[in-house]
Amino acid sequence: MQVGLASHRDEGSKHMIHGNESSCGPRKLQQFSVQGCRETKCVRGEVHVWRVELDCAERDITALTAMLSPTEGQRASRFRSVQLRQRWSVAHGALRSILARYAGTEPASLRFGAGSNGKPELRPPIQNISFSLSHTGSLAMLAVASGERVGVDAELIRPGIEVEELSRRFFSRAEADEILALPRESRLEAFFACWTRKEAILKAIGVGLSEGLDVYECAISPELLERKIEDAERRLEERYFLLVSTDEYRSHIRDLNLFEFSFESELGMYRTKETPGVRKYLEARAIPFEWLSEAGYDEVDRERKEQLEAVKRWFFNDWRRIEPKLRTSIIEGISVFLSLFDDNPAVKRTFCPPPECYDPKANVDHGFGTPLPSFAWLIENGKVCALNFPVAMNPGLARALGVMMKLDFERAVINRIPQIESHPERYFRQTFLLCDEYQHFVTVGENEPTGDEKFFSLSRQPRCIPIIATQSISSLKSSVSGEAWRTLLQTFRTKIFLTLSDDFSAKTASELCGREDQLKVSYNLSESGHDAKISLLTGKAISHRANLSASKSYYPHNDFRFDMRTFTELKNAQAVVIAYDGFNPMPPAFCYLKPAYNDPNLTYFEQLAKGQL
Repeated sequence: MQVGLASHRDEGSKHMIHGNESSCGPRKLQQFSVQGCRETKCVRGEVHVWRVELDCAERDITALTAMLSPTEGQRASRFRSVQLRQRWSVAHGALRSILARYAGTEPASLRFGAGSNGKPELRPPIQNISFSLSHTGSLAMLAVASGERVGVDAELIRPGIEVEELSRRFFSRAEADEILALPRESRLEAFFACWTRKEAILKAIGVGLSEGLDVYECAISPELLERKIEDAERRLEERYFLLVSTDEYRSHIRDLNLFEFSFESELGMYRTKETPGVRKYLEARAIPFEWLSEAGYDEVDRERKEQLEAVKRWFFNDWRRIEPKLRTSIIEGISVFLSLFDDNPAVKRTFCPPPECYDPKANVDHGFGTPLPSFAWLIENGKVCALNFPVAMNPGLARALGVMMKLDFERAVINRIPQIESHPERYFRQTFLLCDEYQHFVTVGENEPTGDEKFFSLSRQPRCIPIIATQSISSLKSSVSGEAWRTLLQTFRTKIFLTLSDDFSAKTASELCGREDQLKVSYNLSESGHDAKISLLTGKAISHRANLSASKSYYPHNDFRFDMRTFTELKNAQAVVIAYDGFNPMPPAFCYLKPAYNDPNLTYFEQLAKGQL
């Protein structure tokens, strides 16, 4: 049942809090106090919601921080902001304090883990207590239930959100229509009310935004992104293992040999590193297992930790300091692009596969799908990779996929250059880039080190032959900014012009073909007469003796090799070609084309006479 719990004003900002409980039952809102440590009971069907003020007295901060585990203390210490560090410590200290009242134990003795969908949960021996924590600004909300799944969400209501666009994108049509039917001053609060309800539902069912609104979860809430950073820190600071008893391992040894199980002598059990793929594999075959977490990280995690530190520097030092209006504009652009991959489940499954798809052990039977090999492997093994996507289904997505596929291919080809230079004795196969309707996939780098013009200018060195076709020069010009089309056009070494229907393309093609001195013919006619007189009847000059002479002369004239009219009147299978033989450019020439599917032994004119063109 969807429940509206409270609204709160803090430091001039407004908060919207909504909760979700999986079954209809009474709910109780309570204010948390460090001193109130009496044991609390929650019967099945009840939902207790605790409100925690994160900006509390110094003695309360000290008391709650002391309840944190060493790992949680390390995570808190990584916050550079004192305020964020204290708020995080208070929220998680209060979480331990409150749950300890329900469990009848000490706060520091509680052990947490991740459920099947990553939802935090209490580890045995404590059972049948579910919880959900959400904090925003100076407020935290904690929902506690017994034997029921529960979710709660709190979001700071931030002005400047594009309510109409985000409602249409994230919510159902009925929900968006209901929000937009409200007076303008009421839409912002209604939007966050709907958003927090959805978030609470996702938390309750344990799906999380990774399967619900994963594409957008960080788009409108920096707090959500901060939570993801915290979760990443937790995963790096702890290593999780799955334990299987000796008897179970021996009973299923054939199945478990797919994974790297090793015997843990101190526990007398076999263990392997926990991944969603391994966990689902054990659950599907009803193999009992237990959890184990250890502090520390391996060499692979060290690299990931450095990457996480870079993300934290970007988030706290750069992103959080950007002016809010500019940040909102950036977010909207990213959300529009990412939404292309979230509209169709088949598209998401194909182009956004789960991590297990790339795990050779978890995906040994290709149960998670068959991943596309890297372009470096495809190139060296002589494979053909083609994109077959119905443009009419989603033009924006088709273009995005084509552009990313092209850029990935170009990157792999350019990376061949140092390999070719380092191994001159090896044979490196030639590779081709074939692209029709190129104006839809063109990208230029201008002042950046990437871009098609850079790739085309270097393509000969890594032995790549790019062959592209575009509608016209005008369509290419309209697809890029400024004068970048000129730089791109000059990297096309061989140009084949078919008939052109717009004057800009025809004029540009004529100019590219250049000028030459041509002999122009001049005719001169002259007439002379003797004893001329005026006719009294006609009033014109007449002569009985007249001479008529004609002369023809030639003179040089500098003019276009092919004028605009030539390009606009080209017939089928006719072209003007500016060729490059690999060493030197050749002069423009008028060419007759023969389709590959016709008899190559017949000339163009014979094919034309037979109606084959």
